Amino acid sequence: MVTSLSTLRDRLDFHTDNASGRSGAAVINLTTGASSLVNPDQAFGTSSTIKIGILYALMRRIDRDPNVSYQTTINSGSQYGSNGGDLNNPIPGLLANANYTLNFLAETMIANSNNWATNRLIDFLGRNQINQELSNLGLNVTRVNRYMTGTGAPSAHNTTGPGGDYRAGFDNLSTPREMVRMLQRIHANENSLLDPISHSAFWRILGLDANRGVNTKGLASRSYNNAIYPSPSNDFLSPDWANLLEFQNKGGNNSWTGNPGDFVAKPALGNHFQRSEAGRITFNNGQVVFYAAFVDNASNDSRAANTLASIGYEVAAEYANARVTHTPVNSQLDDGRVVTVRGFPGAIADTIDINSVAGDRLDFLVNRESIVRLPRTQIEGVRILPGGGNDTVYGSSLADVIRGGTGNDALRGEGGNDSINGDAGNDQLWGGTGNDILYGGEGIDGLHGGTGNDVLHGGNGFDSVQEIGNVNFTLTNTRLTGLGTDTLLSMESAYLTGGSGANIINASAFTNGTVWLDGRVGNDHLRGGSSHDILNGGMGNDRLYGNNGNDSLNGVDGNDFISGGANNDSLLGGDGNDFMHGDTGNDRINGEAGNDVITGGAGWDAINGGSGSDRLLEVGDVRYYTLTNTRLTTLTITLNTNPNTIVRPYVDTLTSIESVTLIGGNSRNLINASEFTAGSVILQGLAGNDTLLGGSQGDTLNGGIGNDTLNGGGADDLLTGGIGRDRLTGGAGRDRFSFNAPNEGADRILDFEVATDLIQLSSRGFSGLRTGLLAANQFTLGASATAITHRIGYNNTTGALWFDQDGTGGQAARQLATLAPNLNLTNNHFVVV
Repeated sequence: MVTSLSTLRDRLDFHTDNASGRSGAAVINLTTGASSLVNPDQAFGTSSTIKIGILYALMRRIDRDPNVSYQTTINSGSQYGSNGGDLNNPIPGLLANANYTLNFLAETMIANSNNWATNRLIDFLGRNQINQELSNLGLNVTRVNRYMTGTGAPSAHNTTGPGGDYRAGFDNLSTPREMVRMLQRIHANENSLLDPISHSAFWRILGLDANRGVNTKGLASRSYNNAIYPSPSNDFLSPDWANLLEFQNKGGNNSWTGNPGDFVAKPALGNHFQRSEAGRITFNNGQVVFYAAFVDNASNDSRAANTLASIGYEVAAEYANARVTHTPVNSQLDDGRVVTVRGFPGAIADTIDINSVAGDRLDFLVNRESIVRLPRTQIEGVRILPGGGNDTVYGSSLADVIRGGTGNDALRGEGGNDSINGDAGNDQLWGGTGNDILYGGEGIDGLHGGTGNDVLHGGNGFDSVQEIGNVNFTLTNTRLTGLGTDTLLSMESAYLTGGSGANIINASAFTNGTVWLDGRVGNDHLRGGSSHDILNGGMGNDRLYGNNGNDSLNGVDGNDFISGGANNDSLLGGDGNDFMHGDTGNDRINGEAGNDVITGGAGWDAINGGSGSDRLLEVGDVRYYTLTNTRLTTLTITLNTNPNTIVRPYVDTLTSIESVTLIGGNSRNLINASEFTAGSVILQGLAGNDTLLGGSQGDTLNGGIGNDTLNGGGADDLLTGGIGRDRLTGGAGRDRFSFNAPNEGADRILDFEVATDLIQLSSRGFSGLRTGLLAANQFTLGASATAITHRIGYNNTTGALWFDQDGTGGQAARQLATLAPNLNLTNNHFVVV
């Protein structure tokens, strides 16, 4: 143990304040306190990766632009400053303001560390085009944001002074892993990224980077003209690339040329951000513990030698618990001390990964566009202080305190009982496991409590509680149960999503604002609140209730029950045979696929059955229904105690409706479907003296209780008068006049056709009759039975149709109906069901 450096804070301060003046990895052994440098002056240079990206973008331009070829020339221009131009760091034979081919510029860019050719190609292609090609390769970090190195390089962003772009935070970015991904995809030539000639030229030109460590890559003595350089024989890679890649040879040649092997990132490097001047790596050999960070102090840096560069670099402290137990580590740390790591306030993301042990609290001050990851450890507490941009923070398994500061932040507490404050901006906060406290602050925030009993406070702005889980959720204005019991404050909306089971998501008591409910998979039960809600049933046979508000309900998959509730709702059935009820309000209902049953309810509704055989169903004690193929008109009349009456007409528009059922109520109903020709109708009067008029198809009419008038219209109809003295007209077609019992009242059948029509009798209501055609010995003509077997008789003088339960027995016959006299009726005109 080094007594003078006995705490982690002491060691960080010492090595930060006394860092070497060379670029490289400053390594601190936390066990002994010793430090050293790794690969000084040979850190991975973003310039190398950026040049590969520019070369690839140039090949793509040549392949796709008919006006550009390898022999296209551009002017060399004048100097670009130190290490970037033809005069301050000249290339032998290069002339200012001369024309050179794109082929020559590409070769010069790769073969020489002078960045004149690189910057000329950046001018020619444009940074946006280069970055677009890099993005299309699936690279998320690698980007060209300024000219290549040189304190005198011109500005691409209108900054002032030497190195103005660099100081302003505009930098060229890459990672080792993205470099490997770029080479792998170009090597595989996926989806013909490059034409065959350009694909071959790409590897030929990369082969010019062969002689390791020489400033001009061994080409200083060669004459610079438009000639093609020969490929080197068996050299490997330049020093910075060799430190990053494992070049797995498949073709017997270790150069870029020919058929290169596989490109693999060395495992220790990970996917870290890099800069032109330096990089940083976290080292851990499994036995001792290292602290590692690159010191940003190349010759062209503007920062002092004792500055620990955190801009774009990772700062990490890792503990190899397999070899270093908690007790020795604790003895080297000052319990209760606070280790603070501050990121440079630049535009490049700071990534801070921390592992530690019990007894310490780690505070982090993050900055603009920061990413902070805190792996699960045994630190007693972690606090992350506010930054100034769009931060992404991952907490630990401990009791974390996280503040996002200004900006649109994504803050995750992960495990433990966390306290998370989004501050200003439109933030997303996740509590994770544990009993968390989440405060959205200013802005439009989304709060995800996760498992545990959480307190979710939206703060100012339009905020929402958002949860996903295979559980039953119950939401009120102040509480959400499901993944736990959460207390809600200042929540204006909610997003609740179920899982694979049959979930009940009930937001009917939520009155603060809109809810979004998604059942996902399973037979779910979703209930919206009092505002304008969105319900999605997902897969399964779901039940959706919009309740109040102008709601949008979608059954999606399965045979769903969908009810809009009050107000003007939008209902989509999706696949399956759905039952859809618009309820009150002017609703838009679309059954979509399947054989659906649709009820518009009160209001002016737009109803579309969609594909399949769909039925319109309406039930109401209305004055009249009038039905056509495209419209259903409803009129209700309400009588008040005063002389005034209230008349409410509703007109529904109909599309793709193949059948209709209309049911009246207790008052006198007129149900007129005489102009409906798209399919069959079912008309029921229930109580009251009703008038039912069928359409042109085979309809079913039932008068119910009361003295009703029924007319089947065209086709083969079934008419049941019900209880009361009803008037029945079959109309055209083979009609049936149905009687359920002998005591329902004597009806009048006005148009019985002997050639086509039948009398239908219920075997339950008429005792002694068997199903099928009436037996011949059970029928007679005349005013009364003349045999003990007679049950049905027709008086061909008066037209009376009667039923006698015991034939010539002592019980009297009952008249069922009156038909026209002198009909040639036989037992074959009666069918028993």
